[in-house]
Amino acid sequence: LAALPGQSLTYTGSLRSITGTATSATVGSNYAVALYSVDQWNNQTSDSSTQVSLTSGSDTYASAPSNATMSSGTVSVNFNHRKAGSGFTLTTTNTGSFTNSSTSTYVANPGSAYRILALAPGETIANPGSSTRAAAVTGSASTQTAGTNFTLNVYVADQYFNTISSSSHDSTSVSVSMDGDTTATAPSALNFTNGAVAFTAVRNKTSGSGMSLTATSTGFTVNSDTTGSYTVNSAAASQLIVVLPGESYRPGQVTLGAAVTGAATSRTAGSSFTVTVRAVDPYFNTVSSYATGITLTSTDPQFSGGSSVVPSSGVATFTVTSNTSSGSGAPAAWRITPTSGSLAANDSNPYSVQAASTSKILAALPGQSLTYTGSLRS
Repeated sequence: LAALPGQSLTYTGSLRSITGTATSATVGSNYAVALYSVDQWNNQTSDSSTQVSLTSGSDTYASAPSNATMSSGTVSVNFNHRKAGSGFTLTTTNTGSFTNSSTSTYVANPGSAYRILALAPGETIANPGSSTRAAAVTGSASTQTAGTNFTLNVYVADQYFNTISSSSHDSTSVSVSMDGDTTATAPSALNFTNGAVAFTAVRNKTSGSGMSLTATSTGFTVNSDTTGSYTVNSAAASQLIVVLPGESYRPGQVTLGAAVTGAATSRTAGSSFTVTVRAVDPYFNTVSSYATGITLTSTDPQFSGGSSVVPSSGVATFTVTSNTSSGSGAPAAWRITPTSGSLAANDSNPYSVQAASTSKILAALPGQSLTYTGSLRS
C-alpha cells in the first residue's frame, strides 16, 4: 500500500486503510510516499527484503525512482514529477510477486519559475514536462503578412515547461525583438499578468523567410526565448517603383526614398540601359504574384523601349534608350513613369543624359541657334 504525504495507514474501526487528504506535489521536488507491506486484511507485516518502487501513468516524463528495500514493513520512496496537473496517481511495483496498488488522486503543481517561453501563432505547449523546448512545443509558426498585426504570447514556466499562473512576476517587464526583419518596429515592453503576457500588435514589414521573435526578461535562469522561424508574405500589390542603374532596392520600408537608394548614373544618348520595375506592397516588398503588363514613359521626348512587359515574380525588366541629352536648354534630368492597371505609379528618380559622340555638323545662320524645342534640338 502507498500513503501520499498527508496520508497514513490507519485503523478505522473495521480494518486498516490509507486515510487522510494528500498534499500537493511540486514539479522538481521530492514527493515522499510511504510504502507498506500488508497481509490480505491490510495488517502491516514485518517484511524487510522486498524491493519496491513507484510508477506514474499520468506523468510519462518522470523517471521511476530506484528500488528501495522494505524495513520492518515500510519504506519511504521519493517521486519527482516533471509534469504539472491534477488527477495524478502512483502505482506501486515490487520484486516479490505481491499485489500492487494505486494511490488516491492528487495534484502536482508547477515548480519554481525558471524560464520564459515565447509562442508565435501556430505554436503550442503540447508536452509540458519535457526537458527541451523542441519536445515541449509543437506546431510550426504560421506564415504572416507584411503590415498585418498578429499576437505573440509569452509565459512564465518552470524548468520543464509547465506554465505558472502566479502574480509573483506581475512587475516583471518583457521586451520583444524582431529577428530577421531590420525595418520592423518592435512592440513596446509589457509586464506579466498572472504569469502571461500577450503582445497583440506584432507586425513585420519585410517579406521573406527565416523570421523569428525573441522575448527577453530578467530574474529567471533562462531570461529569453525565441519562437520557431516563420515566413512573411508580401501584402497585396499597391504601387510600382523604378530602379535605375546605380540605384539599390531595399524592401520593408515606409517611404520611396528608403526603398530606392543611391544615385542614378548618367546615361549616354542613344545607348541602351536596363530599367527594373517592381510591383510592390505598401512596405515596398515585391509582390511575386503580380503578372499584369507594365509600360514605361519618360519625360525625355525621344525615349524608347517602354512597351509592355509582363513581370516575372513581380519584376519587369526593360531595355530602354534616352536619345535627348539633359540640360543646355532642356530639363536638367529626365524621369521615367511606370503604368500598370490601377497600381499607383512612382516616378523614377531623375537621371541625366549626356550627348553621344559627334556624328554630323549642323550650321546656324546669323539669327539662328541650336535650341531645345520640347521634343528635340534643332
